[in-house]
Amino acid sequence: MRIMIIGSSGQLGSELLHRFSDAEVIPVDRTEAAVTLDIRDSARTAEVLDSEKPDMVINTAAFHNLLACEQQPAEAFAVNATATGNLAKLCAKRGIRLVHFSTNYVFGGTVFHDTTRDAAPDGPVPPRPYREDDPPSPINVLGASKLAGEYLIQAYHPEVQIIRTAALYGVAACQSRGGDRNFVENILHLAKTKRPMRLIQDIVTTPTHAADLAVQVRKIVDLGGPGVYHATCEGWCTWYEFGCAVLEECGISPASRPEAVSARQFQTPVRRPGYSVLENSRVKSLGIADMPSWRESLRRYLRLAGHLVG
Repeated sequence: MRIMIIGSSGQLGSELLHRFSDAEVIPVDRTEAAVTLDIRDSARTAEVLDSEKPDMVINTAAFHNLLACEQQPAEAFAVNATATGNLAKLCAKRGIRLVHFSTNYVFGGTVFHDTTRDAAPDGPVPPRPYREDDPPSPINVLGASKLAGEYLIQAYHPEVQIIRTAALYGVAACQSRGGDRNFVENILHLAKTKRPMRLIQDIVTTPTHAADLAVQVRKIVDLGGPGVYHATCEGWCTWYEFGCAVLEECGISPASRPEAVSARQFQTPVRRPGYSVLENSRVKSLGIADMPSWRESLRRYLRLAGHLVG
């Protein structure tokens, strides 16, 4: 099978190259690949599909920097919606399977509560993770543009698999940060340079290691049918708890612990959902769930990145 991976040099794309190494893989990226492609260029996209003749396309390309999306909404929709919709149309016309990645940020405007659990004596019923069949409700441009892309893809391609994930980090450079450090590496850098840390304590998500996500993606591709899937590590935490876990796993005791702050204190124009945890419902129902806890996944990343031995 010939598999084209678009965005092959990114955090997820580079892991997918390894995970599908038993197939004939065609790495595609805007610059750093044997085959270059900007999916906004419809003619070039058609040309690449016709020349490379893949059996499957896995698309990880996205415009996903939160602040940049708010500042450039037209660009966000051009990449995340229009271009991906066009890719789906071109693949469907040629009988090519398509796997596409979306985000937990398609949710956030509506919070569903876990009615199977009792409320705390002094608090409300806790929220529950979002399932694949929950109605989306994005509250920022990234979420809205990715949701628009989901709708266009499903309208154009009957056999598409859409995989939503969250808070992704990996060994490869973080493209949304311009190749800068990911969250884990930034925490370690701040600790090493003894700089102050201010971490958000009122946004709950699920950090997901790209290498572990790639394992789950392979199972979805091999064993799952068309439709929407959630694939994140298990469990959830705040960004403050995630940062503290990084330091704890590495045995680092900074002079002062990170300061826990609210999202409002960052005074950013981006609206972020306070809770956007995903439930991997579909892979569990199919018996193909293969995602570790976020803490276990963090340890694996730290070993792969050379921060832990053994």
